[in-house]
Amino acid sequence: FGSTHEVADLFPLADKFRAFRLPTAEVDGHDHEALRFALDNVEWQPQVVVAETRKGCGVSYMEDRMEWHYLPMSEAQYLQAVEEVEQTCAMSFANRS
Repeated sequence: FGSTHEVADLFPLADKFRAFRLPTAEVDGHDHEALRFALDNVEWQPQVVVAETRKGCGVSYMEDRMEWHYLPMSEAQYLQAVEEVEQTCAMSFANRS
């Protein structure tokens, strides 16, 4: 158990794909606009989008906590998670206006 970096370090991941001459975009995986832009600009050729993310992002009790890869949520935790993610998304969309 551990982070990817601790168990099987893949970094610099994007450079590994570039070594095979694959067009590679690196984006903030929590930035919906950046993801949309990267995916909308994919050509017919194989292309890689590396989305950097934080485990459990947007859910206070899950963020950066490895155990949430395998722990079940209670009903209360599920409802809290949905509420927190909806608030984060609502703020994100409000900031675009």
